[in-house]
Amino acid sequence: MSILGLTLDYGPYGFMDRFDPDFICNASDNSGRYSYQAQPAICRWNLVKLAEALAPELPSERADGIIDEYMDMYNRFYLENMRRKIGLLKKEEPEDEQLITELLQTMHNTGADFTNTFRCLSQIPCPIDGENEGDIIKQATQLLLARVLL
Repeated sequence: MSILGLTLDYGPYGFMDRFDPDFICNASDNSGRYSYQAQPAICRWNLVKLAEALAPELPSERADGIIDEYMDMYNRFYLENMRRKIGLLKKEEPEDEQLITELLQTMHNTGADFTNTFRCLSQIPCPIDGENEGDIIKQATQLLLARVLL
């Protein structure tokens, strides 16, 4: 991870086709330290190590305060991005986080392709005022099932 927060990888790398939160993209990571779901915690660990390196210039209480904010900031940013990714653009609902969690769990349970699932969702039209949402839900269900059954 660079000082800008960008992930760097110079080793053997693989891409996640079927969604698996335990997926390890680096073939040299035998312990799962850098699994998909571990990324937020590893980024926090990197920030702790950066703060330690900056200790002569960065007071520890200031560093601790910043690091303590990290997970909340990360979770807000992640939720905002996932909302956009699944097309929830106009209104935030308290259930959005649960919807995203259940979508990812369903993707994991069915072995759905990570990228193609979101591409598939982008083909589902948004209902217009007065339009029958039932028809769109039926269309969406058929589209998603056709992708899962491939």
